[in-house]
Amino acid sequence: MLKLYGGDYSNLTFKDYINEADGVVISEAINGDYTLNCYYPKNEKCKNIKVNDLICCEGQFYRIMSIVDAPAEMIRISCLHIYDADSPAVHIPMLSDMIGVNPQGVLDAAFQGSGISLITDRDDLIGNDGFLIDFFAVDKTSPKGVMQAVIENCGFGEIYKDNKSVALIERLGEDKKTRLDLRKNVSALTITHDIGDIVNRLYAYGKDDATMDGYIGAPYIDSVQSIAKYGLKVGYKDYSDYKRPQDIYCHAMWEFDERNADRLDIPSITIEGSVIDLAKISDGENSFGLGDSVIITDIDGNIYEERIIKREYYPYEPKETSITIGRVKKDMAFYMAQMGKLAGKYNKVSTSSGKITANNVTGTVSASTDNVNISASGTQTSDKLIQVIINNSTKVQIGVSGSNYVFTVYDKNGTRAIGMDAGGNMTFNGSQITVGGKVLKVVNDRLSVDGKKILTEE
Repeated sequence: MLKLYGGDYSNLTFKDYINEADGVVISEAINGDYTLNCYYPKNEKCKNIKVNDLICCEGQFYRIMSIVDAPAEMIRISCLHIYDADSPAVHIPMLSDMIGVNPQGVLDAAFQGSGISLITDRDDLIGNDGFLIDFFAVDKTSPKGVMQAVIENCGFGEIYKDNKSVALIERLGEDKKTRLDLRKNVSALTITHDIGDIVNRLYAYGKDDATMDGYIGAPYIDSVQSIAKYGLKVGYKDYSDYKRPQDIYCHAMWEFDERNADRLDIPSITIEGSVIDLAKISDGENSFGLGDSVIITDIDGNIYEERIIKREYYPYEPKETSITIGRVKKDMAFYMAQMGKLAGKYNKVSTSSGKITANNVTGTVSASTDNVNISASGTQTSDKLIQVIINNSTKVQIGVSGSNYVFTVYDKNGTRAIGMDAGGNMTFNGSQITVGGKVLKVVNDRLSVDGKKILTEE
């Protein structure tokens, strides 16, 4: 039963029942928009339906985004789930760097004051197991944009929506393994095998771009059987929580493990078909929802076990539900999206000659294995050597060179002027030092202050 409300969700005002709606269809996709579409006859009640109004269907609210009034006898109403409609409408001018934080902390900052609440009492929230991320600054975005950015940063995560309450969780649905059989309750079945995202030579990188070379003698691992069958497909993955080569290796090997449902070295399988939803006549028994694991058998008896990643269903009509079954890609699609975003950010902060303007440098800058963190509170770097070089001449060195501590300042001729050892002992090689306006210098092998000798015991 559809109910029509005014557009203010914080102060819901019931307007009418719109039970004469026809062709009510809801479409849902993992980490995509949820939509509701329907037709309504042109009668007196029709005049009460306005864009921006809310329609409640099966306990979820959808905002009317468009109404098409064609010459036909019915209007066409198109709606977005209230989260998908309202979260992009909140503007976030800037969200700063957050290094080594729980993903929920980033979302808390993004959704604060947005009118959309984060669900905090679920056991399957991303980050509940101690998982941390480095989130780099974004600007001119929205809570929905930050949610997607966090998913891309984590490399996994799925959005659970309950009206204006949302959560980023490990996965939607249940591991029901509901059986869908082409000979019984599935029709119009199509099966697509796609090798476009296969990776069977995986370069693995840890913290500070550490590799597993020191553990296995190479910075990559191969899936030999996959290479033999599909040809060499090269890719990479970051494991920034780990630095030991053996830890990086173990996590990389999981990407090719046959127990891993999201392994990278096999084709992705997408299955589309129409299903008779037996739950409508069996009080929920044999039901399936978005994210559920299902087992499907084709006409030749081949069996596939995958997840429902998209579904389109008719809650009030005995029509078949359309579903898409496959794997949610957690890695390569995100990398491609990030590459496009990085290119856009680079164009904003670079000069015509391709250099980054200094006032646009913020957050963490990585060069080789040295990390420099620049923020309003100051600049931090790792324990490597910092050098100031002008016209190929070294002017300052601070840090560690080999195993030695270095603090050296050179004069304009490249001569060592000031030095300090690991114990804090300083050496001045200049001709004089000015302290508090007084000139301290050596005259005829004796110290003098403003030309007056300092008497010392012989």
